[in-house]
Amino acid sequence: MAVGIQAHRQTEIDRSVGCVAVEEVAVVMVGVGRRRVGDGYARLVNGEVVVAAEHNLTVAIIGRQAEHGTRRLPFSAMSPSTYRKTSVVVLAALFAIVVTGAAVRLSGSGLGCSDWPNCNASKFVDVSTVHGAIEQINRLFTGVVMAVVIVAVMGALRRRPRRRDLTMLAVLIAVGVPMQGVVGAIVVLTHLNPFANQQHFLLSMVLVALGAMLVRRSGEPDHALRSAAVTDRTRSGVRVVGVLTGLAVVTGTFVTGAGPHAGDETAKRFDVAISTVARVHGIAVMCAIAAAIVLLWRLRSAHADRAVLDNALTTWMVLAIAQAAVGYTQYFTGVPVVLVAIHVALATGLWLATVQLWLSTSSAIAVPELDDRQASTTLTR
Repeated sequence: MAVGIQAHRQTEIDRSVGCVAVEEVAVVMVGVGRRRVGDGYARLVNGEVVVAAEHNLTVAIIGRQAEHGTRRLPFSAMSPSTYRKTSVVVLAALFAIVVTGAAVRLSGSGLGCSDWPNCNASKFVDVSTVHGAIEQINRLFTGVVMAVVIVAVMGALRRRPRRRDLTMLAVLIAVGVPMQGVVGAIVVLTHLNPFANQQHFLLSMVLVALGAMLVRRSGEPDHALRSAAVTDRTRSGVRVVGVLTGLAVVTGTFVTGAGPHAGDETAKRFDVAISTVARVHGIAVMCAIAAAIVLLWRLRSAHADRAVLDNALTTWMVLAIAQAAVGYTQYFTGVPVVLVAIHVALATGLWLATVQLWLSTSSAIAVPELDDRQASTTLTR
């Protein structure tokens, strides 16, 4: 530990270091590690400044990380409010990439680029055809999503106070996006194999769920304990709605794999009758809506639980009914591209609403005296 002593004369409040000096004083600054503290103000971490005066003695404790001269950290610290906004951008990007991916499939551009990572055997980027341009734009947008996610990871590390749960979620998303790229490559190299296409979409739903969790957690108090916001009975009802919604999403991918919009006219399809899988998918959707109606019925007498879940459950019901209406309409009108695109967007929105509904069943209660490590550990439960 190095100790630097600097003579200092000041008769007013020194706002740079946060201490009040009286007449001629000697400022004793405790350095960190073995580095000697230089002249002027120095960066201190968890340090104290002791001010000894010839005629008076003033002790002042300064805040963390006072800076030496113009010295700055490589990346400035991020405030909780800024990180919250960053997490919203991440979620929006993860949602948007689902829609752009669907546009590739619905426009028949799934093999617009027949190779990966090159567009084709001779060019890395080839926009000479409409299908190639559409696929290329989607690939480039994936890079934008990855850049946004990297910012979220760096922001989680620079956020003050740092939270383990936010860092963990950001890292998981950062791992998932490149995995999506790998699955996308498999889709192209297997000439739009329906099973690979299915996994591509389902992984997107996982990433959307992680993005929703990141947004939710980033808006909660830093020092908090997590507790149930509803009764166990209500929580079980929400769980049933979530499971059935997930089942509806999975069966919907089978309908896509068996239907006419697989990304290219030559692409393989699931060897099942589309009428059969569409019927199974429709039943799953109706069961999910029925479970939500039962949950609403139970909440008639559980006023506290209804107050907690009202907004999230109402949003879920509106999206589910709209999704079912669009689904049946597209099926009986020959699955037009525009309706299928709306159906995909609504499916993603419904899944997001399902995650939000589940997250609403718990809450974070601020506990100011809880330290950072205890808080972040508790929040991950």
